[in-house]
Amino acid sequence: MNENEGREKNVMRSMYKKILYLFFIVVGLTFVVFHYVY
Repeated sequence: MNENEGREKNVMRSMYKKILYLFFIVVGLTFVVFHYVY
């Protein structure tokens, strides 16, 4: 059970990192778009 819990935690961590990367990419793109528009 401990191994399974560790695996699940690792998966959650990787998903959290992917979500953070996507969030930063979206923020950067919106910043660039607004910079070019205005």
